[in-house]
Amino acid sequence: MARAAVASGDDDKLWAVLREALRFSPPRLMLARSCGQGHHLAQGTADEVVVPAGTTVVVATAAAAFDPARVDEPEHFRVDRPEHPDFLFGEGPHACVARQVATAAIREACKALLGHEFHLSGPLRRDGGRPISFPVGLAPLRAAG
Repeated sequence: MARAAVASGDDDKLWAVLREALRFSPPRLMLARSCGQGHHLAQGTADEVVVPAGTTVVVATAAAAFDPARVDEPEHFRVDRPEHPDFLFGEGPHACVARQVATAAIREACKALLGHEFHLSGPLRRDGGRPISFPVGLAPLRAAG
């Protein structure tokens, strides 16, 4: 899907594929913030919580991308899904100021990479059982046929 978008020069389709892939595997799973002043979360609902000033709040941003109240069929990979900029770049006063730059950088890097085949170019290094180095080489993409 992504390679087809690159081959056809469809940057919007490529970004839709990448955005949905990043929803499934985001660069950050959660973030922590310190509450500067007391705040009511979910005020007026059965889930209301008062967060006192100075409290560290951990937000599971990756979980929000799979919240069925916000995302239709969250378990399905759908490139026709409406964009939720807050999933990747935040919103409000903590929104990423470099969103347009980041979007372009991600898309252009993937365009360059998707025009190649990948192969293991050296030994896989491990720390215990966990891989810590996975050297990859690139070769020009061979035409299908």
